[in-house]
Amino acid sequence: MKLIRRELIEQNKVLMRYLDLAGVIIVALHSKGDINLLNKKGYETLGYEEGELIGKNWFEFCVPKEKRKELKNIFKAIIKGDLESFEFYRNPIITKMGDERIISWHNTLLYDDDGKIIGTLSSGEDITELKETEEKLKESQENLRNLFNSIPIGIHMYHLYEDGRLVFIGANPAADKILNVNNMQYVGKTIEEAFPPLVNTEIPEKYREAAAEGKEWKTDRIDFEYEEIKGAFEVHAFQISPRYMVTTFINIIERLKTEDQLKKRIIMLEEKVEEKTKQLQEAEENYRKALLSSQSL
Repeated sequence: MKLIRRELIEQNKVLMRYLDLAGVIIVALHSKGDINLLNKKGYETLGYEEGELIGKNWFEFCVPKEKRKELKNIFKAIIKGDLESFEFYRNPIITKMGDERIISWHNTLLYDDDGKIIGTLSSGEDITELKETEEKLKESQENLRNLFNSIPIGIHMYHLYEDGRLVFIGANPAADKILNVNNMQYVGKTIEEAFPPLVNTEIPEKYREAAAEGKEWKTDRIDFEYEEIKGAFEVHAFQISPRYMVTTFINIIERLKTEDQLKKRIIMLEEKVEEKTKQLQEAEENYRKALLSSQSL
């Protein structure tokens, strides 16, 4: 009997050594939620001394107070056999120092010799940093989305397929306003299908080069008129990722009108200056003649 007991103890030690080598938390809970087993990684993550948590209730010691009721109910459902809904689950744990960590769990059931559920065995990976990175990425994406939707410059997006088709995939709200059209009507069309007047220009090829090779291209002025679209546009095309490119544009027609009006005013002022200069020259010549005439008398 002592030999069997000694062998079981040795087997348990070997098992714990294997569990301690795991890079994840391993925890076994009794059907009431008490901790039967916790590996080295678990103690390190929770900040307790090895063995300190054995027999303690997992939910009272290792779960944030505001999450206890929810997670106890989930645990009860698992113990009743509803493992499928919660086999993979994420939830926070609380360390001895009061810090929270986010753990991604894989849960399994433990049975006795009669097939009765007696507890759970779970492996958990600390994904706190990953979760923080995900949140920062979401925040960054939201900021980019807000910028995309609020920037007053028109944006068109294209995807260059392997067969050479450059397909329109989206636009921002400013593009609708600048072009006076709903750009969603062009989604899925090639640039030639969406904007036929561009077919015999260099623009489709320049856009393809931007998408395929990362070559930037810009022009100070493109005159374009097609259906509801009419204007003169300043355009800048560039790659955003392999085979994807965007073109930004503004309608400069009002600016051109202002510049044209300014040029006309400058010409008019120059003409007036020239006229005044001529009048002054004539007056000066008349004065000179009058002076000479008076001197001769």
